[in-house]
Order: sequence, then C-alpha cells, then structure tokens
Amino acid sequence: MFIFKYALLLTPVLATPRPFRNAKSAVYFLDNRSDGSSIVSIGVGQDGRLGGAIRTSTAGLGSSMVNGSGVPNAADSLGSQGSVVVSENVLFTVNAGSNTVVMFHIDPSDPTQLSIVGTPAASLGDFPISVTYSKELRTVCVLNGGAQAGVACFHADPFHGLQPVGNLRPLGDALHETTPPSGPPGSASQIRFNPDSSALFVTTKGNAGSTPKQPGYILAWPVIGGRIQETPVTTQVADLYMEFGFAFLSQSSIFVSDPSFGASVLTIDTDLRVTEKVHTTVAGQKAICWAEYDANLDSAYGNDAGQNLIYTFSAGSGALTGSIPFTTNGTSSMAGAFDSTISGPYMYILSGSPGLAVLDLAHGAQVQYLDLNRLGSRQGWMGMAHHDGGAPPQWFNGQ
Repeated sequence: MFIFKYALLLTPVLATPRPFRNAKSAVYFLDNRSDGSSIVSIGVGQDGRLGGAIRTSTAGLGSSMVNGSGVPNAADSLGSQGSVVVSENVLFTVNAGSNTVVMFHIDPSDPTQLSIVGTPAASLGDFPISVTYSKELRTVCVLNGGAQAGVACFHADPFHGLQPVGNLRPLGDALHETTPPSGPPGSASQIRFNPDSSALFVTTKGNAGSTPKQPGYILAWPVIGGRIQETPVTTQVADLYMEFGFAFLSQSSIFVSDPSFGASVLTIDTDLRVTEKVHTTVAGQKAICWAEYDANLDSAYGNDAGQNLIYTFSAGSGALTGSIPFTTNGTSSMAGAFDSTISGPYMYILSGSPGLAVLDLAHGAQVQYLDLNRLGSRQGWMGMAHHDGGAPPQWFNGQ
C-alpha cells in the first residue's frame, strides 16, 4: 500500500469514555505544542456522542501567537479558524513552529486512525495558521501569518503527499506581523476556497481598539483554468475591524464573525470585491470569533470565545435568531466556544475548558460534554473538523 504510518506516530492516549471500536465517523482537533504537535481523533457513535481520544503526531512543532505583552496566548494559540481541514478521507493541518503543512490519510474502516502521506511540506512562509482544500482542483492552500506572510498552494499527490504549486503569494498591506505574530488584533485569520473553487479567499484582522479604528482586509485570488492567480482582489469594509472566521452561505454570500460587534453578511460581486449587506450587533456578546453555516437548517452560527454560548443567525436576513448555551464540568476557569464543526444535526465545539461540547442544532440543546483533562494542557488546542465515513476518493486510488 502506498500510504504508510509515520514513524513518529504516538501511542494512543485514552480519555473517558474509551474509543469506539471501528468507529465510522470521527472529529479532529490540533494540539499545537512547541515540543511536538499532534492531531487528536475522537470516534463518534451513531447517536452523535463522542468516545475517547487518540493522538497522532504531525511530525512537526507548534508555536503560539503572543499577546501585547509578549506572552503566549492562554487559548486560541494560532488566532485562526481552519487549522484542521477534512475532505473525504484526507486530513490537512499545520505545524506553526516548523513552518510545514501535513497531509494525512484517514482509514475509512476506522477514521480515528491517521497515516501521514509523504512528508510534511514547507509552507513557504512563516507561522502557518489555516488551511483549505479544493477537491475539484486537488489543491491545498495554506495561510502563513508570521513575518513572511502569504499564501502557498500544493497539489495533493496520493503517493508523495503535498507538492508545491508556484511561489508564496504575498498579502501586501493586509498584514504586517512578526514571528511569532502578536494578536489577535492585526493578525491573519482564515483561508478558504469558495463553493465552486473559482476563487480563494483570505481574511485578516484590523484593530477595533486603535485610534482611529483600523478595518481588516478580505483578499480573493481568482482561479482561472484551474490555476490560482498571483494577484488578489483586495477589499476593506469600513465597519469590519476584526474579521475572524467566515463561512460561505452561497457562491455570492459570506457570513463573517467579528468579536468587536457580532457578525456581518457580505455580498461577493462578480469582480470578487465584497460589500456589506447586513451588520448585526449582538448585545452581550464577549468575543464572537468562529463562524459556521448549516445548509440543512439554513442557519449561521457565531461562537463566543468569552462565554459558553453559540449565537444563531438567519442566513437569509443575517438577523440574530437566538442562542444555544452549553455547560462544562466546571473544573477550569476558562470558558468559551472556540472552533467547531457541524456533522449532520450536531455541532462539535472545542470548549475553552479542556473538553468538547456537543449540541443538537435542530433542537437547540446540548447532548454531551466530553471531559478531556487526561490529555494534558488545553492551551494549544486549535481547529475542528469531522469525517462522516465513505469510500476514498477515486483520485486517491490513482484513478
């Protein structure tokens, strides 16, 4: 078989409850650590509940963003959304301290089992924080958020792993950072292909606390003839200061979270410039940073990093429609809803405390809180993605 287990695969670490045997679906997050990062895989039962956790080395080192005093962030160590991405039976993630991107094969018979494909690829810049994948283009792109900032793209080769395509695409005036970066204000946020892979989008944060306030940037690289162009279309929206996470509502509409006020719905013009359609201020929010969209319910979600709360929004109008609270085990002083992923009717949330919360979105209720204290420090936990089973893509079998 052309995919091999990487030599640095760690011994499985269990967290109550025990892992499901032969789980058919799983969720994943990155434990971003300076002494060696890993992907934490957790099996999902048929009822949506989570089992125990298994670690797999990313064969690289992590690193952390620092705050204004130069101290590593206590949580949200990359200041980003999308540090782990899954498509079909392939997972991609970043090593911020090694400046590499990693490609894994997911075992479809047990998706908690991961194998590195090839070797980690240089990210061509400093401090990679967010990845995206287009199955139409078979292309992975990574956002570097350090001193040498920019976007690098790779062909996902089933035999050899990630193969660079072109050079680093700089962000221009959209980012001026150090390595490690300081933030979240002024830092890079997320990278994502649009639904039909005709463009590649990036968000960077401004600074809502500066005088005058500084808006962030939204950059879009056209994809022409299957090739990502070198020069982006760059937009600043006057009252978007801290663009953090975003999710596509459609080919021409984006839901963007902004912890300085709440969330916005943006319209994408034919030239890839964006304009604000709806600006929704959320009273009582502390830090809405991560964004999700559920097409089945046609609802958007904003995760509040300052409290155990998910805000719900109408995808059509952008209006706030409610909120879903969740509880943890109360053993940690850290609260908040960080990165998340939606699988079927369930949202899986990386909590500020050391664990995961599971919500039933259709009923607006919590299903489970999985305590992961046994995994050690919560500080580096980043990203969330899921795998729902299914056969490997044809291209991964060499077809």
